[in-house]
Amino acid sequence: MESTAFDEDVRLTHFLTDYLDEKMGKGERNAFEEYLENNPVERKFADKAQKGMQKLQWLGKKLKENNKTAGFIAEEMTDLKNHR
Repeated sequence: MESTAFDEDVRLTHFLTDYLDEKMGKGERNAFEEYLENNPVERKFADKAQKGMQKLQWLGKKLKENNKTAGFIAEEMTDLKNHR
């Protein structure tokens, strides 16, 4: 994976985390989205991180619904790949 500014700047990484967790105020969110619009490498990274987070949330929900443990994950990998 290509190196990003997130690799170099801890504060920027915190902004990304807050962005993904939807913990930013409107002004911060708008400013961060503008930053991402002007930095395509970081935009791509943020998009991948968001998709990964969504897939993990989906898997966690599925595990909880079926009262399963982490051992169940291998069986669900096909479903996870199909959930895009």
